[in-house]
Amino acid sequence: MVVCIVLVAIGLRIWGIDYGLPYVYHPDEPRYVGIFLRMFKKCDPNPEMFNYPSLFFYINTAAYVPYYSAGRIIGKFEGLSDIKRPRLETLGVGKTSVPSTFLLGRGVSCLFSVGGVVLAFLIGRQLTGHPAVGVLAALMTAISPTVALHGRYIMPDSLVMFFLLLAFYCAVQVFQYGHKWHYIAAGVAIGLVASSKYNGSVIGLTLVLAHFLRRGRAGLKDPMLLWAIILSGVAFVLTTPYAVFEFKHFFRDMRYEAIHYSINGHAGSEGHAFVWYLSYMWKNEGPIVALALFEAIKGIVTRSKAKILLASFPVLYL
Repeated sequence: MVVCIVLVAIGLRIWGIDYGLPYVYHPDEPRYVGIFLRMFKKCDPNPEMFNYPSLFFYINTAAYVPYYSAGRIIGKFEGLSDIKRPRLETLGVGKTSVPSTFLLGRGVSCLFSVGGVVLAFLIGRQLTGHPAVGVLAALMTAISPTVALHGRYIMPDSLVMFFLLLAFYCAVQVFQYGHKWHYIAAGVAIGLVASSKYNGSVIGLTLVLAHFLRRGRAGLKDPMLLWAIILSGVAFVLTTPYAVFEFKHFFRDMRYEAIHYSINGHAGSEGHAFVWYLSYMWKNEGPIVALALFEAIKGIVTRSKAKILLASFPVLYL
């Protein structure tokens, strides 16, 4: 059953993955592909752009190693100059002479999006002890219009979703078992979330909740939570090192992105960001949101620790 769901997820993400090519209608994709190519061609680890943290850039840049090697073997590329940067045709529309570079980046997003489907299954099964819950969670993730759509954009959204689910899965392990390696894995995963998209770092509070739901007040004397927090910082710095090396640039870009998100600041859609996101969520995921809200309230009323833990991230994130 899970294999079938994964195949459905792959199909929904691959369908239309070449949309528009050689033209590109997502306003951000050409910019990011240009950054990947510069980093790859110059072997430069500095993205020189910190609106998003660096793990997104590093993973996509690394994908150019097998891509370029295969191109040399089959005779498609004679040198790095054959991989041309995309160009901007007009506002929000780009064009590329090498469409495969966009298929590469979209393919990376697709892989992480499908990986998120698998993690949804593991979380549902682990948290409840019922495989059927995991299957339903995987199915809802696989067919979600929002998740499927962003699973074929060259954007960090699929990356952060994958590491968020991985971090939450580790938090569930802390809640249920609390072994040292669970804390270590959770700390590293949280750092990778923060290095995928800054606002995802809220998942760290879910780990704190998992720790105290298991340990109660005794958790104040347990140093493992502190070690997990330290490891999350280490993982973030290792995967976004120029946050330290170019702190002023990093802070300026991060602050700009926070303001941009808070006001929904694209031309023609300024302001009312919160209302817009609520409307988008309801239109695209309506029944799931309603059922999730019902179960979250039920979990609080019945004092179900598992449901409170499950609801913690979406509530805090909202």
